[in-house]
Amino acid sequence: MASSGGNAGLSVAYVSRKLGINSHIIVPKVASQKVINVLMKYGATVEVFGETSADVNRRALELTQKDPNKFYVHPFDHPLLW
Repeated sequence: MASSGGNAGLSVAYVSRKLGINSHIIVPKVASQKVINVLMKYGATVEVFGETSADVNRRALELTQKDPNKFYVHPFDHPLLW
């Protein structure tokens, strides 16, 4: 599970495909159709939600809290991503 407007989601979707696991990427309504198409090409489930990165972040956290089998990859808030 990741929230993204582009690059972070693309990375998660690509790596998930390489690892053979499902990915669910949440993007805001302003995300480009090109990004959405590439996410889907990488096999991600894409959810368009909200107007801002705060909206998609909140949605991703909500979904991961409801399902203990899901985990959230934040688009920038982790030392390994810096």
